[in-house]
Amino acid sequence: MEYAFILIVALLGSGISFFSGFGFGTMLLPVMALFFDLQTAVFATAIVHFLNNVFKLTLVGKFAHWKTVIQFGIPSAVGAFLGAEALNYLAHLQQPVHVQFWHTDMETTLLGVVMGFVLILLAALEYSNALVRVNKAPRLLWLGGIFSGFFGGLSGQQGAIRSAFLMNHFEDKQVFIGTRAALAFIVDTVRIFTYAASFQLFLQHEIYLPMTLALIGGMSGALIGNKFLRKTSIEWIRKTVMVFLFVMGTLMITGLV
Repeated sequence: MEYAFILIVALLGSGISFFSGFGFGTMLLPVMALFFDLQTAVFATAIVHFLNNVFKLTLVGKFAHWKTVIQFGIPSAVGAFLGAEALNYLAHLQQPVHVQFWHTDMETTLLGVVMGFVLILLAALEYSNALVRVNKAPRLLWLGGIFSGFFGGLSGQQGAIRSAFLMNHFEDKQVFIGTRAALAFIVDTVRIFTYAASFQLFLQHEIYLPMTLALIGGMSGALIGNKFLRKTSIEWIRKTVMVFLFVMGTLMITGLV
């Protein structure tokens, strides 16, 4: 029954992330952490996320705008390495932070609070159209690359910031999603190798089945998302990203993810 839960969460997370650009790793990591220690869960989730992105590339990679992939991807790779190294350092320093939300005391981390406020800020900027000029200025793409790559390496939360910076950069939804998949591949590759070197982890045989089920669920969600892509407008995708930025930011601040 527990393994079926992994399959369902991976399917839903991948289906949502196909349009929003994030949510798969965010939903999968807490489930994996129920079965394994946090470092193993982070590493395993990163591998599943990477393999699922490889599969997405076979579906939409041909639509990627490779000039943007280079402009955004190289800074993302640098940011991912720095973020992964920071995670290794902060893993021993993270202290719980208590926040009060609707008269309820909740426990989170400083990283979660900072990241949550960043996502909510990006949602507010998108709602006010303040990001439009930034998103359409190619000379500023490196900033989004560094920012998204760093948080991708640090906490795995790369997709939200990347989508926020790119959502108004393309009018074609297929180009937007294809470019996003290529950039996710770059960040995942860097952080997996950095995790492997820093964490000194070896995957136990007990984790192979959960990883396989998560990958099956992720690939199924991607197939479903791709099937409905033609029926989805770019404006709907932008609104979905904005809503998910706000929701995920709130959940992070309250420690619910």
